[in-house]
Order: sequence, then structure tokens, then C-alpha cells
Amino acid sequence: MNVYEAIKSRRSIRQFQNRPIGRDLLEKIVNAGRLAPSAANLQPLEFLVADESSVREKLFPLLKWASYI
Repeated sequence: MNVYEAIKSRRSIRQFQNRPIGRDLLEKIVNAGRLAPSAANLQPLEFLVADESSVREKLFPLLKWASYI
């Protein structure tokens, strides 16, 4: 798939399935985000993978921006 086809076929996802993601795929997704460009290559983001339900239950109330998910 070329860039044009990727842009043309992209979709916004508003509902998610409640099923686990394999650790290998999760690491690949996080690494893709890590490799994304940032202004002046400052790389201001840090990623935390919360793949345990007990951790997610404590973390989710702190993410007010994500409350619509």
C-alpha cells in the first residue's frame, strides 16, 4: 500500500472491541508511535503500556481527555 492509498482508505474508529492484543503487536504499535517525527526531534512523549486490567482501572479515571471512548 502506498501513502496515497493509506490516506484514502483511513477511517476514524469510534467503537472498539473488548479483546486483548498480543504483546508482539502491542510492542510494534508502540514502537511505530515512538518513531513518529516530533518538532526539532525533541521526542517529548513517553509511552506507558498498561496491559493489566487492574492497572488500566486505576489509570483510566486520570485520562479525562479519553472519557468519550
